[in-house]
Amino acid sequence: MNGKMCNPKLVGSIGIIGALFFSAVWIIGVGADSSWTLGENTLSDMGISDVELTANVFNYGCMVAGVLFTLFGIGKSSIESGHNRTSGLLMILAGIFLVGIGYFHKGWGDGTEHLMFAYLFFLVLCISVLYSMAGDWDDGYRLTPAITGVITVVCLGCVFGTTLAMLEAMVVACALLWMLIQGVKILRIRKD
Repeated sequence: MNGKMCNPKLVGSIGIIGALFFSAVWIIGVGADSSWTLGENTLSDMGISDVELTANVFNYGCMVAGVLFTLFGIGKSSIESGHNRTSGLLMILAGIFLVGIGYFHKGWGDGTEHLMFAYLFFLVLCISVLYSMAGDWDDGYRLTPAITGVITVVCLGCVFGTTLAMLEAMVVACALLWMLIQGVKILRIRKD
């Protein structure tokens, strides 16, 4: 591992930039395509939008964000230990799957490849978040696992009574918030 990549300030910054970057992708995509409706359309619908800007921003944005998520996972797994290291390793996979979501957009073939990458992304990301919550608790943090617990409860609550599109949007929004919080936490780690 490159010693510079192990710098908590760099790793934390990558996490923060990754979360903010994907948030911007979402906002720009929705802003350019007024037909996209929260709760009715999945995020992946932006990747096949009739508005070329939206489709391009979403698909390329997923690929760039996936690289940022992967770099964050590499750094997280190299800086932290125990459950948090496992969380970082899972983030590497989640980032790779996010690249796949952008490359194999919903309109690619019959959409099977896209769905596979999307399901794997959400599964691995959710497991990464749970490992992080346990790791933060083990490391003596109390605020970050508490916030992660609330985020998890919000996502679980959305399973009941919401559409799949709304559930996906809530999970992504909560995951971005989690990644932002993890980035700030790591940014504050002192390198010995």
